[in-house]
Amino acid sequence: MAAYATVPPDDPFAVSKAMFDALAAGLAGPAAAGLTAFELEDLPGEESRKVIRQLLQDHYDLRALREERRHGNSGLPRRAPTGSPGHGWRPGTSGAWPPCSAR
Repeated sequence: MAAYATVPPDDPFAVSKAMFDALAAGLAGPAAAGLTAFELEDLPGEESRKVIRQLLQDHYDLRALREERRHGNSGLPRRAPTGSPGHGWRPGTSGAWPPCSAR
């Protein structure tokens, strides 16, 4: 299995945008000008699906990068720093949420 491509820090969707620009350039080019309407409708079909798949992959790569930053290399969530929301609450022995005081 091939390694995942690294996410560009400045634009995680750069690959998708380049693919879309190439598709748009093909439609704007002289070769597309000579096509019939029927042929023109078929031209972007497969290429546009490739762009959509790449957009999703770019999103998944970005999500993985964010998860890695949040969880570190261990795969486990990092401990909340002292004073942050959620710090200090510990589940009871049952692991249930603390009882609601409004009852």
